[in-house]
Amino acid sequence: MNHNPSHERQSAEHARTGKPNKFSGATCILSTLGIGLLGLGVGAITAPYFRAAAALIALLGLTVHLIALIHTARSKHPASSAGRVWLTAIYGSCWIILLVLTFALLRMWLLPA
Repeated sequence: MNHNPSHERQSAEHARTGKPNKFSGATCILSTLGIGLLGLGVGAITAPYFRAAAALIALLGLTVHLIALIHTARSKHPASSAGRVWLTAIYGSCWIILLVLTFALLRMWLLPA
């Protein structure tokens, strides 16, 4: 597992020199904006096909985002999050919700009414 902060990425240069590349804040923001616009464009193109499942897809995205946020919080502050039962409960609940939403989405697409 990579224990570097999110703005530090391992590269061939990092492997050779031992120094990670650091991206500027502007680069990270620009990258995030670019992928967001890509998602918006793909969403606009495929909107007619996914209209019936739009709410499920949005909830699926939110759940995946929450899992990532909790995982990041746990990895950055393991001592402070170790004894928090509520954090573990939310994390486990998110995985259950993710499974339920995934199966509901698959059922909607594979077994149309």
